[in-house]
Amino acid sequence: MTNTNQTWNNSPISRALDQTGELEFFRAQLPQGGLAVANHRLYLDSGQFHTKDKTTNGPLGVYPEHWLVWLQLDAPLAWSNYQVYSHPKPSYIPLQIAGVSFSRGESDTKFLVFGGQPNASFWLYNTESTDWRSQGLGVSNMSGGAATVDPNQGVGYYLGGQVDGKEMNELLSCDLSNWGVQKTTLPSNFGTHAFLEYMPVGEKGILVLFGGQSSTSTLSDMSQIYIYDIAGRSWGSQYAQGMNGTPISRYSGCSVMKMAPDNTSYNIYIQGGLSNNDQSMLDDIWVLSIPSFTWINIATAVGTPRQFGQTCYSFGRHMFSTGGDSGAFATPLFYIFDLVRLSWTNSYDPQSEPYTIPEEIYTIIGGSSSGKATKKEPSGGWSSKQLGNIFTTTTRTSSSPNSPTSSTN
Repeated sequence: MTNTNQTWNNSPISRALDQTGELEFFRAQLPQGGLAVANHRLYLDSGQFHTKDKTTNGPLGVYPEHWLVWLQLDAPLAWSNYQVYSHPKPSYIPLQIAGVSFSRGESDTKFLVFGGQPNASFWLYNTESTDWRSQGLGVSNMSGGAATVDPNQGVGYYLGGQVDGKEMNELLSCDLSNWGVQKTTLPSNFGTHAFLEYMPVGEKGILVLFGGQSSTSTLSDMSQIYIYDIAGRSWGSQYAQGMNGTPISRYSGCSVMKMAPDNTSYNIYIQGGLSNNDQSMLDDIWVLSIPSFTWINIATAVGTPRQFGQTCYSFGRHMFSTGGDSGAFATPLFYIFDLVRLSWTNSYDPQSEPYTIPEEIYTIIGGSSSGKATKKEPSGGWSSKQLGNIFTTTTRTSSSPNSPTSSTN
């Protein structure tokens, strides 16, 4: 089934649920994590849809999403005319909100869906046969964790979050070849709804964690960056600074990581989220450039939507921001951000020029659009010699990782 309208007014999902014709609009609220890329498609899975009554113009209901929705990424698309493909999931697949999806990348033909509420379970989806297979690795009511993927080793990571309302101090490592799961106990609770990215640094890579919210609703300082060395199974932390300050503390936003063409810098773009106790929605974009650990505010990102709970994924020079909640019914299925021009755009072309470092970044970390960063360590020095040594080794990698980060609702 397809839909060529940029809204969800006449989508297959809305038509299936709106048997009376009384619903004006469906807003796709797909909490972070319900996103995977496989078979050159962007799949959206898990979440819920909000509806509005045509006559009263008021909220009508919330429906758990039980459809698999995707966009084709091997062809150009634009807001003015794009196709949404979808089909219902089998009735034996549990309804899940705030689940996580993992795949090795665009050429993979399978992806793993797990976690979420109220029925957390592990399911493997084959995009070619359209078959679902239970993996029997469920963790009850698991949500709120941060997720990322190492596409080269084929491992998905899920960190923190909560199980049955209690914070989880575990790191789950999901093997995306044999679909097994390993658990590692964390030295402390890192809270929920944080940002997490994999970087090919060190012997086997590192996980970079920041932001989020504790069980007491305290927000983490965005200048405090936690590093997990996968090979050494050890944790460290590093202080990050910014020429114009650091981002306001936040949770439930999204991020993507892009490497310089020569691997001399790794740049994490973050978008939106919620801040402070008043839960204000944010509309800013920041970049954390590593190894200098420098925060850079992207002041040119005019038109950034106020959102939280969205998931981001990068393809070449573009970032797709999908789902989430903006507090309005007129929420598009996705937004597209050009990571080089640092502006929102209404189109995507897989043949676009590749990612290069924006001038707004390389004027601060040194070098040029092709890389050659000259700022190779934090301004205040490394917090430990061990951490500094990790950044002297680049993990063998076949391509720049494109992976979603999630802090599920």
